Amino acid sequence: MISKEQLDTIPRVIAGTYGVVLRRLQVDDSERIFEILQSDPDISKYYVTWTAGIKSQEDVEARINNFVESHAARYGIFFNGELVGYIGIWKVVDNTREDEYDIGYFCDPKYRGQGVVTRATSALVASATQNVKVSSFALYIADRNQASQAVARNLGFTRTEETIVDEILKIEERRYERILPPAELSRNEHEHQVDVLTLPDLKPSGMTQSIVSAIRSNSWLHTSDVWLYRTKPELQLLFQQRPLNSPSYAGKLDCSAAGYLMAGESAKAGGARELYEELGVKVDPKDLTSSGRRLNAIIDHRGRERRIVANINIYQWEHELSDLKIDSKEVNAVFWVKAKDLLRIESGGKLKAVGEDSKGNKLEEEFGFDDFAYNIDGYYFRIAERLERRIKND
Repeated sequence: MISKEQLDTIPRVIAGTYGVVLRRLQVDDSERIFEILQSDPDISKYYVTWTAGIKSQEDVEARINNFVESHAARYGIFFNGELVGYIGIWKVVDNTREDEYDIGYFCDPKYRGQGVVTRATSALVASATQNVKVSSFALYIADRNQASQAVARNLGFTRTEETIVDEILKIEERRYERILPPAELSRNEHEHQVDVLTLPDLKPSGMTQSIVSAIRSNSWLHTSDVWLYRTKPELQLLFQQRPLNSPSYAGKLDCSAAGYLMAGESAKAGGARELYEELGVKVDPKDLTSSGRRLNAIIDHRGRERRIVANINIYQWEHELSDLKIDSKEVNAVFWVKAKDLLRIESGGKLKAVGEDSKGNKLEEEFGFDDFAYNIDGYYFRIAERLERRIKND
């Protein structure tokens, strides 16, 4: 018996990697799904319960319509824009294993052996982990279904000695399980869902991915950059120094606070969240001032290209560094940098800045052009110029 919990919190569109996208099934998909079932009768006979007894496209329509009306988490698998299979996730009533979810799938025979189902299952597992409370996933696979067993192995599912008899298909299936250990659960809390952006306007496409999957697939993603500045005794910008053990730009100076936006999160809300998480500064998102967008593509420490649309926000903060609560995991130190000094070193030279590390120690350091992170486009200097003009015009 399937739970009435319909998992509607999982996004309706999920982007996988290398051309795989999941989209909730629609009645219009019935013709194509019926074609796939006809191409391999074993799907309905031995592998997938909900397709049992289907004899016509109308039968498929009726069952998909039931999924749509009940908001069930049943998806079409799209590969390079073509519907090539199905995948679904559900929770079973009275399961003795708390917060466990079952997964089932099938694929057009023409697209098997290309990793499509593996990538689809990986994307669904990642999205479910981020959007529902889950402790484990289970696949029930007939011993004759070697292709599905390969998918399970590739995704870290463990073969067990437990078997069940499917009440509808009347066949024995073996349980494969993937239990999320505490370390993985903790890590996944930070691998939040993000909106995938589309060209040419670079706005949310309606698809989401886990942050790790999105980076791996070279998706364009939104971030929020927040710049704190003060005007007394003169115009200064607050720079954070990245952790000395950071895998990217270790020890380099960067904007006050920044980070990837969560799916559906506005640039100002994300900016306010990052300010609080990294520096302990509480601001109302509406008090941040938008200052345009910036495209940025960098190669990270793993050789992956990260494609970023940075939403720039500024906030006047007339305080001392001792008022900050620095997260030492995110920030090594902070420095007030005079705008006039920042503009001068663009053509060479050094500047001196006062700062404070995450332990509260006072610092005074000398920095040159190369001490700033990914500044190939003069980003930091343009921010300083923009703030100078803003203050003169106020």
